[in-house]
Amino acid sequence: RHRAASHTPRPRAHTMASSSLSTQSTSTQSSPWSKIVRDDPEPPAVGANVEAAAAEASKSAQLRDPDVRKAVIDANAIIKGFKLEHFDAMCVTIDEVIDEIRDKKGREALARALGTLTTCAPSEASVQAVKAFAMKTGDAAALSSVDVKLIALAYDLEQRNHGVEHLRTEPAALRTHAKRANRFEKQPGWDFVPNASDWAELDDMNAANEEAERLARASMASLHVSDDSKDASAVGEDESAATKEARENREAERLPREGAPKEI
Repeated sequence: RHRAASHTPRPRAHTMASSSLSTQSTSTQSSPWSKIVRDDPEPPAVGANVEAAAAEASKSAQLRDPDVRKAVIDANAIIKGFKLEHFDAMCVTIDEVIDEIRDKKGREALARALGTLTTCAPSEASVQAVKAFAMKTGDAAALSSVDVKLIALAYDLEQRNHGVEHLRTEPAALRTHAKRANRFEKQPGWDFVPNASDWAELDDMNAANEEAERLARASMASLHVSDDSKDASAVGEDESAATKEARENREAERLPREGAPKEI
């Protein structure tokens, strides 16, 4: 009986209290990171991933299909309201073109065109090829980064579908001509026209007008000459009359002195 009493188990309430105290002490000694609530995003649906992958594969296949025509679209085509859905081609552009359209009208046109517009980034090799060619032609300073990427996209699509062996790697040489225009040769529009018979009547009218003007000038010149001769003759008659009168006056003054009696 004494041994049985000594091995009697402790009360159940005391055991539970001790366990709660141990749990509380453990929680107070835990790291502060345990109080941060983790908000992990929900994983995407499996069906959405499959659809996105299928759409990307279809777009890649169309971009590489040589039988599918492609049209590289700039921001001006969208802003000016071109109907991209009427194009008999796959309309392709870059993300920078979409970012350039900021006005209200342009964004509305972009919203209508998004269903038929595909975005694609050119490869870095294509961008470098375009920059190198622009440096050789002297157009590098006139091209923006968006322009370079658009040209590179067209170059990249051509390379995917048909290759670039038929494209130039060097600018065409300038063609100079040593021959100068001969000033003695007849120039079109000045010396002759291909339909001379149509202008014959007009040429005759011009010749008649020129002849009439020449005759009128000759007639006016003859009238001026006759008037000048009449004026000259009148002046000569006036001068001769004045000269005659002066001579007669001098003779009249001389006669009385000659006929007067001389004093002795």
